[in-house]
Amino acid sequence: HKYIPWVTWAIQDEHLLALEDAMETGYHLLTDKSRDMGSSWNHIGAIHHQFLFQDDSLFLELSRVESDVDQPGNQRSLMAKHDIIHKMLPEWMQPKIKRTRLHIVNESNGSRIDGESSNKAAGSGDRRKAALLDEMAKMEHGDRIKAAMQDVTPCILSYSTPWGPGTAYSKWRASGQVKVFVLPWCEHPEKGRGRYTEQVKKTK
Repeated sequence: HKYIPWVTWAIQDEHLLALEDAMETGYHLLTDKSRDMGSSWNHIGAIHHQFLFQDDSLFLELSRVESDVDQPGNQRSLMAKHDIIHKMLPEWMQPKIKRTRLHIVNESNGSRIDGESSNKAAGSGDRRKAALLDEMAKMEHGDRIKAAMQDVTPCILSYSTPWGPGTAYSKWRASGQVKVFVLPWCEHPEKGRGRYTEQVKKTK
């Protein structure tokens, strides 16, 4: 089958709880991830949960290009992931939604998710419970967007794989001014199989 049950790993459970706490408490959270760790699905899933169960909550999701935010038939796009989650939910959990390009509105509780490319003016003048920066290291205007988002939301959720030094993401990661959650490859149940730690005692 094209879709399989979302059975999370222990590190993903910790990550989901951290994302929920960041949105509910109101602080920024940067996720330093390796590939194939499910970071994008975790972020989308956590936001979708809020979208379903928190009234009048507004969310903004940004990616480098608009096709990565919302594009028909592109299942890697952020909005397509929301569509898949909605489709696979049991009927009692499916609210009445209004779905247009770059917008998902929960007509049952007033919550909504909007998408946008990471252009220079992204999110300006907006107000959101949380804003998602997908693959922030690849955003051309990352510094400018991060600065603008400080006035838009108390909760910036950013994640990326490494993309070299000097990016807005890498500078923020090393600044000590944002809470960081690490999703390392060694916590993957297949890639990390057989791993172990060894403590070596130093001798004089």
